[in-house]
Amino acid sequence: MCSRAAGRLLIAEHGRAPDAEVAARQARMNRWWSPLAGGCRLDRDIPALLDAAGFAPQLQQRYLPGPRVVSYHYWGEAVAA
Repeated sequence: MCSRAAGRLLIAEHGRAPDAEVAARQARMNRWWSPLAGGCRLDRDIPALLDAAGFAPQLQQRYLPGPRVVSYHYWGEAVAA
């Protein structure tokens, strides 16, 4: 029988905004944002990525102060599902 190590992944990451107009702007900005920001991406669907990697995320999300295109954030934790 195989077992997984217990533990948790702490997350603080910006990602795709829920508003379609903002998400479209994020996708367009990534062409120049990512190279300037060390590979950072604005348009990642953080909950979907964690689910696909086998984690059960417990996240909070909202816009933080600043331009909406760069201020949508996720934070919380995830454990192996």
